[in-house]
Amino acid sequence: TCALPICLIHFYKRLQLRMSLFNYSPDGSRVAVTSADGRLTIWNNNSEIYQQFSPSAHLSSKITSLAWCPASHLKTPKKKTKGVKENENSTADIIALGTSSGSVLLYSVNQGDVVTRFEAAPADVKVNCVIWSNSSQSVIVAAEDGTVSIFCIMTLKLLAKFKTGKEPIHSLAITDDDKHIISGARKIQVWEVRKQTLQQTFVGHSSEVLSLRCVFYKGESFILSTATDDRYISVWKLNIGEKPRKKADPVYSTLSVNETIDQQESLKLGEEELLTSVTSTEGNVHLFRYSLAEKSSKPIKATNTIKITNKNSDKSNIESVPVRANHLDRKSV
Repeated sequence: TCALPICLIHFYKRLQLRMSLFNYSPDGSRVAVTSADGRLTIWNNNSEIYQQFSPSAHLSSKITSLAWCPASHLKTPKKKTKGVKENENSTADIIALGTSSGSVLLYSVNQGDVVTRFEAAPADVKVNCVIWSNSSQSVIVAAEDGTVSIFCIMTLKLLAKFKTGKEPIHSLAITDDDKHIISGARKIQVWEVRKQTLQQTFVGHSSEVLSLRCVFYKGESFILSTATDDRYISVWKLNIGEKPRKKADPVYSTLSVNETIDQQESLKLGEEELLTSVTSTEGNVHLFRYSLAEKSSKPIKATNTIKITNKNSDKSNIESVPVRANHLDRKSV
């Protein structure tokens, strides 16, 4: 046996509503969760409420996506509201919040308030996905109208905006070197950041691609993708050269979950092995330990499955406690 680097979120009777959106802090000590009424709640790893924020004073539309800044060395962007002082030497925990009215808010956990906003799309166009660059210098935003926008956090300016097609974008990822953005609609497209040119396309999902993860393995980049009602994860190999690839590349490997996928996480275990964790809609967590050294024609099966149960006070009945999210902690590897 070995200690797995995983954190779980589960709900007891007092919190049985499923989360609409969530994202973990970089160190895994807190998780930001949105509720149906538009409230942002931050929980610590002791299942205690760390902070709550209701955006009604700043926002009349629904939060549609959120992403925690991957690094804590950034200074908080200057707040436009008068009368609020900023500590220039403080580090900032910043959460990017996409909205149904085309805007992106930057929420400072340190200040407990929104510090700035970007207009990524027209007011009638929803922001479907928001991610951070690995350098934490930029926020990448995907909208319902098929556009991708890149905003600089330091200058608070729009760096680039390009159209991926007519279909809405439902997911985003970025390579480790921040040079390529991956967008997910019904097909997956790889874009060069500097010139916003299409480099590679993957086709294989029959519905909207809701989740993308980029992993770096032995000097090469791979994409893990899942779509609506999928029971498997597709693994794609990036082959990025000077010229765009005209033909769609086939799937490299497949992870067989056998339950509808709700969430996925991945990280490297040493030089030879990857760990992927999958939360299913049934409330279970499936763990995959595998190699991408060679293409696999057979589906890769889960190595372990985690289920949580709870005994009633009279110990006569054992009930299942569904897991709603998981987080892989790099510090434990």
